[in-house]
Amino acid sequence: NISDTDIEDIPNDLFEHMTKLRELMLQQNKLTNVPASIQLTSKSLKYLNLGSNPIKELNKNSFMNLRQLTHLTIDNMTELVKIERETLQPLESLEALWCKENSKLTTFDLNAISEHRKLRLLDLSFCGIKSLTFHAITDPNVNWTEIEKFNHISVLKLDGNPFHCDCQLYKILYVLEHHLKDVFFTDNSARCETPYA
Repeated sequence: NISDTDIEDIPNDLFEHMTKLRELMLQQNKLTNVPASIQLTSKSLKYLNLGSNPIKELNKNSFMNLRQLTHLTIDNMTELVKIERETLQPLESLEALWCKENSKLTTFDLNAISEHRKLRLLDLSFCGIKSLTFHAITDPNVNWTEIEKFNHISVLKLDGNPFHCDCQLYKILYVLEHHLKDVFFTDNSARCETPYA
């Protein structure tokens, strides 16, 4: 636990011999990027908390080689504006993702988690999310009842976001609800902010 220590980076030699490190808490520091040195823990790291750091963007290099990671917390990042589609791809074992209270995060691409068959919990509550995107839904030939990209998620939290409720968002929520109806849970306080009606 090296949280709340005002660190801006982590040198490689810190993790060089930590071959069995399972939990790493880095929240409430001054990290502007995910430290590359974390990759040295790739064979053992299960839990990573990066919350409350001034990271602006997460991309395909952020979590490289962290294939054993099961729980990731990237919440309360006041500067986070973008999570690229490929960001979560290396996290093959991911079971829970807390990405809440990121007020500058206005969109979330569901393609980033669609192949994560072990993911059970996704918390996107109280961000600045106005829209969700999913590339397959733009295809007019898609049969909505046959999309099975999200049937493994049992908890999806979307409340507290300023959603713009258009046809695209409706289709995405329809797909999520259809496949998760037996176990799906989300807070019923999720509401449309625009349009008013």
